[in-house]
Amino acid sequence: MVLGDRALAQWFVDHLGHWLLTAVVAALTGFGLSLSPAAAGVPDVFADRPALPDCGSAALLIGQAEVAGAAVDCFDAALAAGGTAELLVHVHGVDNDPVLMYHRALPGGAGEVFMDHRPDQYRSVDWQHVLCPRAQVYPDLEGCDIREL
Repeated sequence: MVLGDRALAQWFVDHLGHWLLTAVVAALTGFGLSLSPAAAGVPDVFADRPALPDCGSAALLIGQAEVAGAAVDCFDAALAAGGTAELLVHVHGVDNDPVLMYHRALPGGAGEVFMDHRPDQYRSVDWQHVLCPRAQVYPDLEGCDIREL
């Protein structure tokens, strides 16, 4: 059987492409390189933040008024108790590009939010940090200080 150029290329992709991709990924990660899109352009204050108990994640889609569910309940419980927790919320705007919002319940009832705008193609900033001296429930941002990172 004789394969044309197109058929040969398709055979390669079908049979060998995934092995080659696996080898390239293994080689890059073996040299300590990260393939995660979140690794590039992450501010030190975010990368070096202390780990907190993880409440999971939720999404706020176009047309939704609020985020609800077990992850938000977990976060609200930590805030109410003066405990610590982290909640990741994927907020989708009118262009459907997400903004990643890392809500953090800090000891003593304070809260902070790291907002990663990098996935949004129409962003005006890459990162923002919101510090709230007193947060009661998700997404209570009243009286908070917002700054670009």
